[in-house]
Amino acid sequence: MLVVPARAQEKDAAAPENTVHTETGQTKVAPSVVVQNSEKPYRAALGIKFLWGISATGKFFLKDKAALEAIVHYDGMGGLGTALNLTALYEYHGNFAVPGLRWYLGGGASLGYAKLKGFEDSELDSSTLSYGLDGVAGLEYKIDKLPIAISLDWQPGYSLNSGGGFISKSGGFGIKYTF
Repeated sequence: MLVVPARAQEKDAAAPENTVHTETGQTKVAPSVVVQNSEKPYRAALGIKFLWGISATGKFFLKDKAALEAIVHYDGMGGLGTALNLTALYEYHGNFAVPGLRWYLGGGASLGYAKLKGFEDSELDSSTLSYGLDGVAGLEYKIDKLPIAISLDWQPGYSLNSGGGFISKSGGFGIKYTF
């Protein structure tokens, strides 16, 4: 336990917070501790996302706050058929006060194909090709000292064919290996 004489306390009342009193009564200034906040993102990542199917994702940063992300999404559609979708997004990343936690917003385009079961022998078309515009809003946390990033996002879309319209497409929980 460090005991500081009363007169040393009075004398150093205006001393900076990083002042240390030794057992011999000497006053020393301790070095300041600087917490490094590594806000610089990883360069690239590969991973998977889960929600309404499974997606393979790849992200590449062009700049510290600008990234391109490609997503290949597969959905078994609960046994009704299958859907495969390819999405390309441009994302802008921003920082929070929490080290490693970032938000991102972006937009891009998608191309998809769906084939429904049970309509092969009817007059209804059992497959369709779709295309549209997509958005993304999410949070990502890069785990310090590990090459892992986890994310949670939402990807709304607007279909430009098949009558058009807003669709709440994809997104979900993701885990990526970072390079």
